[in-house]
Amino acid sequence: MALNVDYLEDKLKQAFRKGRKAQPAAAGVSGEVELINGKAEVAGFIAEAITGYADAAEITMSPGPFLFPNPAGGTPPVLPDLVNQFSLLKVQTALAGNNIVKQGFLASFRSQDPTLSVASAAIVTYASTLTLFQGFPLPNLAAGVTTMVVPPVFAPVIAAGLAGASEDTCATMMALIIDASFRSCIFNGGGTTIVAGVGPIISQPLI
Repeated sequence: MALNVDYLEDKLKQAFRKGRKAQPAAAGVSGEVELINGKAEVAGFIAEAITGYADAAEITMSPGPFLFPNPAGGTPPVLPDLVNQFSLLKVQTALAGNNIVKQGFLASFRSQDPTLSVASAAIVTYASTLTLFQGFPLPNLAAGVTTMVVPPVFAPVIAAGLAGASEDTCATMMALIIDASFRSCIFNGGGTTIVAGVGPIISQPLI
């Protein structure tokens, strides 16, 4: 798993192509066409690309220590779980926030937002919904807060498009910008290992 910018780029290209797909107009002169997908549908395609990409995000279970009760009792009363510390945990809540991203892009489209600033803010908000991570096959868990440190800035994408850059070039630029923002995300919270070891997970980047 882990974040994959190539996946994001491919899905954004598909979303852009769906956005310009047309069909003959239902009523009109010969040769007229109409778009098959409206603003809401295109916003949904872009949201699916972004949340599908984020669904592969992982963090490291660190730094701990993750202390569990000494099964033998006595001293020390707790022991560090050295086996599960530093294991990888995959996000479990990435798809639940899809509508946040969709509504952000839709609002930008409807308002003709020249920099997609509303969409950018929605992605920052969406990142904060990445709150639960789990290991596989061992059910180590982490719960906490993800903060996007560097919001995506889409102005260069819009400028490139207005200057005549191809659709695929714009999709590639957007993918790189979004990927950089997600890689700036930092998770802080607590973790529980399979043997009930409990400890802090601090300043872990999404990978």
